[in-house]
Order: sequence, then structure tokens, then C-alpha cells
Amino acid sequence: MQPGRWNAWGDPITTSRREWLGLEPLPFDERAAAHDDLLPALHTDPFDRGLVCQAILNGMTIVTPDEAIARYSVPILW
Repeated sequence: MQPGRWNAWGDPITTSRREWLGLEPLPFDERAAAHDDLLPALHTDPFDRGLVCQAILNGMTIVTPDEAIARYSVPILW
């Protein structure tokens, strides 16, 4: 795995780090996808909109400096 690159294949190093940190993957399900239609068009990036949907539906905080995400009513940490 190259620094700064996400490994979609779940290499053992990534998995062991995730487990060590006590993190669990969050699947992007139909409920989150459907919620995207309810969001105001404050952000044009579909991946970021998906993060906003997940945060809203699961009561999560998003760690980001992205000001467009901060315009949604979702907790932000940065």
C-alpha cells in the first residue's frame, strides 16, 4: 500500500490498525442512499454528501475542514 492511498482490498495492515483502534466499518446502505434526496444542495461532491447522510442517520460526527459539509446540520470536528 502506498502512503496516502486507500486500499480497497482490506490489506492485513489496514485491518489490524482498524481493529487496534476499535473502529468498525460502516456500510453505505439503501437508507443512506435514499436520504441523499432529502439533503439540500449545499455540496456537489456525492461522496461527501454520502458522509453527511451517514452522520445524520447514525448520530455521528464528521472530522473535516470542509466548509461545505459544515453548512449541513451535522456535528463537525476540526
